[in-house]
Amino acid sequence: MFLKRLNIIILLVCAPILVGAQISLRDAWLSMPDGMIPYLNKNLRLEHLDFVDMGVKSEVNHQLNGVSVMDTLTADYTHVTLSNSSSLELRLLPVNDSSKIICMVKTFKAPAEESEIHFYDAKWNLLTGDYGLEQIKNQDNTDVNVLLSNFIQKPDTMTSERFEELSKLIEPVMVYASFDVSEPILTFKLSIPLATPDDREQVNSILRPRRFKWDGGQFREI
Repeated sequence: MFLKRLNIIILLVCAPILVGAQISLRDAWLSMPDGMIPYLNKNLRLEHLDFVDMGVKSEVNHQLNGVSVMDTLTADYTHVTLSNSSSLELRLLPVNDSSKIICMVKTFKAPAEESEIHFYDAKWNLLTGDYGLEQIKNQDNTDVNVLLSNFIQKPDTMTSERFEELSKLIEPVMVYASFDVSEPILTFKLSIPLATPDDREQVNSILRPRRFKWDGGQFREI
């Protein structure tokens, strides 16, 4: 009898832990601290889910007198257009059979795009690891020339002089990221903030995106 009661107590104590470990994207969206998007509190985030459930456009008037739109919602991913100048992506990343971490990508457009990436546990405690993205994620701590070299490549048909000319047009060096909707693949690209339309077309010829896929413990380039 004692052992039976002990087993019941252990199950009751562990239940919240198991539930937390099996967090869904909907859970993460609702439990996200209001301070992360102060103008989109829990009630407004719940409105987004209600609209999704009703099968209508998930458009919410937020507290800055603007509009946010939940463009995509799956079991482990969401993309939300917060405003004309910012967007948010959340992706649940499995780390074993039962637990997941949250990857948040915030992208700002002013007007060139630049992203910041953070990782959290299921209770929204900030995680300090870079999970394989060290050379890209920490832009402020990476040499600009090294960062730039990670995203450009000289075509065989281009002269070295022309390659150098085009490389100099990429200033400042700004990186933005986006998730694949159906897979835990994160793609990084360079913005071209100051180039003219004609130069931008030329610069695009030397740019190379970089793609990283989650393997259960970190991102690995593919």
